[in-house]
Amino acid sequence: MNELVSVNTILDWMRDNVESKTPISPSLFVDAAGKLVVLIGDENDKLFDLQQKVAMFKSNLIASGHSVAKANVESQALDDYKELCKQKAKVEQIWEFVRIAKLRARLTEGEYKSGI
Repeated sequence: MNELVSVNTILDWMRDNVESKTPISPSLFVDAAGKLVVLIGDENDKLFDLQQKVAMFKSNLIASGHSVAKANVESQALDDYKELCKQKAKVEQIWEFVRIAKLRARLTEGEYKSGI
């Protein structure tokens, strides 16, 4: 199968393994983290686009005479704002995954060196 590797396929694969309680080897964990680091640029681009959409909406409201507080509340009611929050959480999840993979690799290396 030549399925395109994406952030979603990697995260879905990890979720499936976690839900089914399937052990993941440290090498696969680190490999997945490496791929995520390469692919995170696209996710950051999506985040920045959503941030810009919401900021433009706020700016237009303020320019039309609404208060900043009203512009903030109105923008938070947008579906784009909801997607912005989800995308921000996804990017944070990816970076946390990478941090955990680094820790796991160090622990595994330490076990290997100590003969455990």
